[in-house]
Amino acid sequence: MATIEQETQTRNTLKGVLDELVAFKPSDLARKDLGADVNFEGGVIFFSRTLRLFQALQEADLEDIPYTKLAELLSAATQTGDRLARVKAFSFRQYQANPLTVRDQFIGEVRDSYDGIFNNVSPVVAFTIRKGTDFLRLEEEARATLQKIDLLSTDHETALAKARVTAGELLQEMMKLAQEAGVTKQAVHFKTEADKHETAAKQWLIATVVLGILSLGAGVASWMFFARHIGDLSTTQNLQLTVSKIIILSLMFSATVWAGKTYRAHRHNAVVNRHRQNALSTFKAFVEATTDEPTKNAVLLQATQCIFAPQQTGYVSTGDSDSSGVPQVLEIVRTLGKNA
Repeated sequence: MATIEQETQTRNTLKGVLDELVAFKPSDLARKDLGADVNFEGGVIFFSRTLRLFQALQEADLEDIPYTKLAELLSAATQTGDRLARVKAFSFRQYQANPLTVRDQFIGEVRDSYDGIFNNVSPVVAFTIRKGTDFLRLEEEARATLQKIDLLSTDHETALAKARVTAGELLQEMMKLAQEAGVTKQAVHFKTEADKHETAAKQWLIATVVLGILSLGAGVASWMFFARHIGDLSTTQNLQLTVSKIIILSLMFSATVWAGKTYRAHRHNAVVNRHRQNALSTFKAFVEATTDEPTKNAVLLQATQCIFAPQQTGYVSTGDSDSSGVPQVLEIVRTLGKNA
């Protein structure tokens, strides 16, 4: 039976061999420098799994492993190291006669030795893993964790129930505010239309002024021309010039009047949309000023009328104005209110 000193020495020797063994890299053992025909790429898969097995052994705690098993592991690790060292040192100069046969032999040795190495190494690795794992402590920690989860789950359910109640109250409040503020937000559409009509009105005002000046200038120029040359022209020529002047001045006057009417129409539409904007912008203030539901409904009906009631556009005459749709709109609102 081996002494403690022998066991310790064998263990230290094994650790040194394992350190040297795991230093091998499968990519280096492929020996691609030998060329595609003689390299060891076919054996990389065997080199890799063998090295992984010894790496697991190197990371294990070998303190309680007996001397006999340590000796077996040392022998397996030393033999494997020698085999991999031969692969790394392989050269054509050394094996000129039959390099392919020697290469296949080296790969076969590593491949065939894996089963025996696994049978020696795997029980030791499994034992060290089991030894390093305190299952009783893990079980106690797992039970404590489950208890904490149960407590947290109960607390979360209580908090979730309170949150549902609070969320419901907030939702009701938000819906109420949204109903009151929804009408106010629609004022932006009328503001946009009012701005567009004001811009167009300014442009048509400039056009009206320009056409008016041109019409006046054309009339003055025509009068001055006739004043100078009326005695030099025959009756036929005077008649022709008079007709032409009437047509031109009539067209210019009509264009001036038409531009002025268009300017008035845009100004009218700008004022109407601005009025609707102001009415809707102050809707919320009137709603919040009272708690009486009939009063709120009356304010809502007025806001609806402000939105949907047709207004004179300025493009049609008074006799051709559109019929009012206010009664129909109010009736629709009342029907929707009753259904709600």
